[in-house]
Amino acid sequence: MLHYTSTTNTAMAGLKFHPNEKWDFSLDATWTSSDGGMDPFSLAAPGYVAHDPNTSFDFSQTYTYSALDVSRFEAQMSVDFHVNTSFWVNGTIRYADYSDDHPYLYNTTGSVTVYSASLGWVF
Repeated sequence: MLHYTSTTNTAMAGLKFHPNEKWDFSLDATWTSSDGGMDPFSLAAPGYVAHDPNTSFDFSQTYTYSALDVSRFEAQMSVDFHVNTSFWVNGTIRYADYSDDHPYLYNTTGSVTVYSASLGWVF
């Protein structure tokens, strides 16, 4: 039997401030770390090898193709300005950093920062 073992840890936190009727501030953060992998295995088939020649492929490292070791950090800051009780303006900054600590086909490490603005209206 082949065994695959994985572990994931996540921590999240968030704060929201409402200092007065005009302003709302929020800050959120998330960190996740995951790893996983298959146990090494052998493709021993003595009966097959006895009457067929060995293959030219080396399967000894095949289990490493399923190994994962990734982490991700995300943070978001948001500000709302309430023009009146039914209309507000929002600005948000979101940052995400992804780290692929065990790439095997290609490295997917990277980060992104997203800025956004929006208008809100309750009617």
